[in-house]
Amino acid sequence: MPIGAVKSNIKNTKCFSYECFASTADLLRPKKKAKLAHLSSITLGYLASRKGSRKAKHWKRLRILLDSGCGATLINESLIKNLKTTKDKTTKWTTKAGKFSTSSKCNVTFTLPAFHEHREVTWNCYVDQTCQKSCKYDMIIGRDLMHEIGMDILFSKAEMVWDNASVPMQSFDKLDSEYIDMFEDEIFFAHDPSTTDAERIQNIIDAKYTKADLKTISSKCKKLSLTE
Repeated sequence: MPIGAVKSNIKNTKCFSYECFASTADLLRPKKKAKLAHLSSITLGYLASRKGSRKAKHWKRLRILLDSGCGATLINESLIKNLKTTKDKTTKWTTKAGKFSTSSKCNVTFTLPAFHEHREVTWNCYVDQTCQKSCKYDMIIGRDLMHEIGMDILFSKAEMVWDNASVPMQSFDKLDSEYIDMFEDEIFFAHDPSTTDAERIQNIIDAKYTKADLKTISSKCKKLSLTE
């Protein structure tokens, strides 16, 4: 695939304590601030390459670029040989590597484990027919999908943020064959919380306002007399 197509610091106080999570960003962020010019909004993903299958062998590793300069999301044809594609009007793309066109789309399901290990994303992507060997990325996530799922790229912090999970930008050579396995190990070394802020808040609300079963509660109080 051609190269990219043309939350707050937690402060402890005496009055409040915060529940903190060891995120991928916290564990992998370098001690010394890297030069932004050497970093890129890249990550690894896993594509369900056979519809309906949950077998590990049918989940293919993806080299992904999060590209705010690209209006739509593309996936390389080599990854979707067993998935159904649909014909689409010819769309022309202009990139730093040259020009190319697409004429089909494919509904794909994939994960982004650096952010949320088990969350699956399904999206209708343009199919790029460029030879995979000449591509640095297997998938380019464009503005359409980033807007839909609420993905932010924060150049001020050199981070990518998605729903309560922040991941540091990485050196673009992490996707090279000699480094990609190590990069994959780093991603699976730590994960963000399985629940989001909204989900945790909802759980608290549900627990707080659920009507209490007084008979059940009192029956468990073995030290109280029947009258009490």
